[in-house]
Amino acid sequence: MKPVEPKQGGSGSSRYTVFTISDQYFALEISFIKEVMDFPGITILPNKEASFTGVFNLRGKIVTVIDIRYLMKFEIPENKNPKMVILAEYNSILIGIAVDQVMDLLNIEEIKIQVPSRKTPAAIANYVLGFLEKKNSQHIYLLDIKKLVGTLRS
Repeated sequence: MKPVEPKQGGSGSSRYTVFTISDQYFALEISFIKEVMDFPGITILPNKEASFTGVFNLRGKIVTVIDIRYLMKFEIPENKNPKMVILAEYNSILIGIAVDQVMDLLNIEEIKIQVPSRKTPAAIANYVLGFLEKKNSQHIYLLDIKKLVGTLRS
């Protein structure tokens, strides 16, 4: 697939890519996204946390792929593996985020973003900036790329 070009929405809004992980909706600001691709062949690293799926070579760069289902303590069915990887970059660090499916691009107005509350599971709240509540009471959690990249240094 081609790299995704960052585009700004209207005043007070940003564009986000929406995707699913374990039947939950998440979004990442498009300015951090470099590419969306099918799940690559990866090399599994020994003695690493379960959230580190492995690494792969992308045009001469080694990319670490994380599976946030482990970070957020989701149940992980044996037969359901992520199908795609979103390549995101923060402070010159490239990271692959394993996802089930990329759904949409949305302009999200800052005023509509809600801060995680006590109802938000702590394991999710640790890695999100907030959420957008949809009409059907479904939440779209906005991932905090800084915290995800920070897991690489742990």
